[in-house]
Amino acid sequence: MEFKKAVKNESKLRVAISGASGSGKTYSSLQIATGIGGKIAVIDTERGSASLYADVFNFDVLNVEPPYTPEKYVEALYVAESKGYSVVIIDSMTHAWAGTGGLLDMHDAIQKTNKGGNSFTAWKEITPIQNRFVDAIVGSRCHIIATMRSKQDYIVDQSNNRTHIRKVGLAPIQREGIEYEFTTYIEISQEHVAVATKDRTNIFDGKCFIPSEETGKTLFKWLNQARGGDPERGENKITKFTNVTNGDIGNDSSNCKANVCTDVNQKILTINDIAKVITIELKQAFSRNGLTSKQIMDLWEKCAGNQQEIIEKLRIKEAA
Repeated sequence: MEFKKAVKNESKLRVAISGASGSGKTYSSLQIATGIGGKIAVIDTERGSASLYADVFNFDVLNVEPPYTPEKYVEALYVAESKGYSVVIIDSMTHAWAGTGGLLDMHDAIQKTNKGGNSFTAWKEITPIQNRFVDAIVGSRCHIIATMRSKQDYIVDQSNNRTHIRKVGLAPIQREGIEYEFTTYIEISQEHVAVATKDRTNIFDGKCFIPSEETGKTLFKWLNQARGGDPERGENKITKFTNVTNGDIGNDSSNCKANVCTDVNQKILTINDIAKVITIELKQAFSRNGLTSKQIMDLWEKCAGNQQEIIEKLRIKEAA
C-alpha cells in the first residue's frame, strides 16, 4: 500500500447533459465528444436518433433495444473499452431508470411478487443494480458523456400584451442525486443554451453557453493541464472559454449569467453587469418585450449602453 502524487490526467471526464425533449442533448454531446477527441462510440437507446447526425460527426453506434436493463449498458461500456474508444456517449441514461424493462419496471415487478407489496424490500434488490451501473460509468477507462431526459413543465410568459407558453426542463429522469457522480452536470434549455449546475472544473461557473466542440476542447485541456499558470503553456488558468461571441448566447435574462467577450477590445461583458446598472424603467421595458439575453446584450452594445436610447427604441417597437 503506497500513496503517490495525484495527477488529473489519470482521470477521465464524466459529463452529464439533461434537458427536455428537443433541447439538443444528442447533438450537444456529439459536439463535446468531437472536441475531446479520439474515437467516439454512442450507446443509443433513443431509437437511432444519434445516427441522424452521421453526416455531421464521425462516430460508431450501438443501438440498444428494450428491455433497457442496466446490465445492457454495462456490457456496452465494456465492449467500448475493449475496442479502444476514447469517448462513449450514453444516449440516454433515462431509459435504464424509467424505460421499458428499466429499474422502475424491475422495482414494480419485484414488489408485485413480494407478499404485502413491500416497496422497501424491492428497493433493496434494485439499489445494487443501480450502483453497479453507476460504478461502470465512474470507473470506465473512457471519457463518458451521458444524456438524461428531464421532467417537463410549461410556464406562461406574458409580455407585450401577448401570452407565450414555453416548455422547460426540470429534474433529470434518473435516480435522485445522479448528478453528483459527474465531473460536470449541464442543464440545457429549449433554446439550446446550457448552464452547468454542478461543475468540478469551475470553468462554467456562472456562465450560459452554447455547447460546441470548443466546450470539449476546453474540458480536455483542463484535464491535462498542470497546476497554476498560463493555459497556453499547458497550465491551469482557464480563460478561453469566456471568449464566446454574442451570437452564442440565447437564454432569458433572468437565468443567464453568461460571460461575453467582445472582439473589439476583449472587454468582458456579462448580463449580470447590465443587470446591476439598468434603471427600473429599462428593466420593465426588457420584460414587456420578452427580450433574450442575446437581444439585450446586442441592443446594449448597439446603443453603447445609452439606456434612454434603448428605451426609445423599445417604445418604437411596442408602438409598431
